[in-house]
Amino acid sequence: MTSVPLGHGAAGDVPRRASFLRSGPGLVVIVGLVALAVFIVGAWIPAYRLDEYLVAVARTHLSWPRLVDVIATSDPGPGPWYLLMKPWADVSTDPWWTRLPSVVAMTIAVGTFVAFVRRAVDTRVAILAAVVAIALPGMSRWAEDNRMYAAATAFLVIALYGWWRSIRGGTRRWSVLYAIAVGAMGLAHLYTLAWLPVFGIAALWAPGPRRDALVRTIVPALIAVLVISPQIALNLLHPTGTPMNPELSLHTLGDVILNDIGRFLGVFVVALGIAGAVSAWRTPDRRAVAVLGLAWALVPLVEFAAARVLIGLPTLVDRYYVFAMPGVALLAGLGLDAVYRRWRIGVAIAIVVLVALALPDQLAARAVDGHDPEIYHLGQVLRQPELAGLPVATSTPHMREVLDTATFPGVVPPAGPATSPVAIYLSRPPTAREEAEAHVPSPYVSPGTAWRSVVRCTFGASAILDVLALPTATIPAGDPATLATRLHTEVPGAACEPR
Repeated sequence: MTSVPLGHGAAGDVPRRASFLRSGPGLVVIVGLVALAVFIVGAWIPAYRLDEYLVAVARTHLSWPRLVDVIATSDPGPGPWYLLMKPWADVSTDPWWTRLPSVVAMTIAVGTFVAFVRRAVDTRVAILAAVVAIALPGMSRWAEDNRMYAAATAFLVIALYGWWRSIRGGTRRWSVLYAIAVGAMGLAHLYTLAWLPVFGIAALWAPGPRRDALVRTIVPALIAVLVISPQIALNLLHPTGTPMNPELSLHTLGDVILNDIGRFLGVFVVALGIAGAVSAWRTPDRRAVAVLGLAWALVPLVEFAAARVLIGLPTLVDRYYVFAMPGVALLAGLGLDAVYRRWRIGVAIAIVVLVALALPDQLAARAVDGHDPEIYHLGQVLRQPELAGLPVATSTPHMREVLDTATFPGVVPPAGPATSPVAIYLSRPPTAREEAEAHVPSPYVSPGTAWRSVVRCTFGASAILDVLALPTATIPAGDPATLATRLHTEVPGAACEPR
């Protein structure tokens, strides 16, 4: 019997008349449908996380010239995603609609990941790794976010698949696919480029001529990086990121990792990953895959830590580590396969434990309070016609971050001088730290002024909206009671009462 080289072994092991499940396309389709069914559950929750407003409302509702100007001068990182999402958000700003591209993108990521594992190892490991990938809370969390993280993950996994086919003797088209995917993932999120060294490390261990593997790894990626270099330069000129990124510590690293692999599931997945790495290392045909999985999960984490310490980049954030989830799933899938080889019933038990441990974090990712409904309801209240055009002021530090003209363009005019007889004031019950901070004075709430609150809307613990008026002002909707009733009727999530 003629041996089949690694990378084609799975296909060679499948009989010509194999079942749809065991065929390559069939497996990808079935796993993709399961992933889609899981990821879409909860995507319709009618509440945005704060940053999702930037995609659904703040950026995508700008005119094209204004949007391009904002990207070029202040917010280049997500720029390409804003451009893609603008026509999509023009159809609807409903949360489920704006999240649908991310749901589909993460589904594609899982399907492509399964196709890769099937070629690199075998069908059984591909199925087991897919179970882990779908169970990981971070995959669902970012599949249900309308930002670019799911798309970046998909392009990264497509790059992985193209790279593997290329170095395993594939034709030039696979190198082209690899290069295009590297460029696309870099445009989706520059931090995905931290995974390029992973390909180089794994190429050193891939079966076959090492020099050829390195050339096929480095040259297409280098071309792709050169093509997107203007976007890289723009980001260097106008860096964006999390302004309150924590300092490097074991606790911070733990949060970064566990927020994606699950606080309940994490220890179990790590144990499976270690077992999978050890088992694969002992099998020569799987050694390259073991190196790839370990490098995928660990090397970018080291890069992020170094970037945070050495140049202050805001890299220690869980949403960036979601790009590592395919490597985590690969190692854990190899671990489940090691269990299967020793005790077949044991793998069924392990999968049950995996799902049970994943469930709390999966539910938390879909909880309404996980999507910050208070901020969503706040935006709805501000869009009511009775409040349209009123100046909005705040002197609470937190609220200045939560709500500004960039988050609600055309909805939140700057307060400026206290010239309007009616205004909106936003605040929040301060935290202990904020109590110690000096608030910026506002003419609308300064002691001794004639302003009074006529209606107060409370949005959980996130925000308080006061409609303020001077004694001689005409109250929108006629009187405070009518205005409060009107706002609460239109936005049931807002607890509005006359003052």
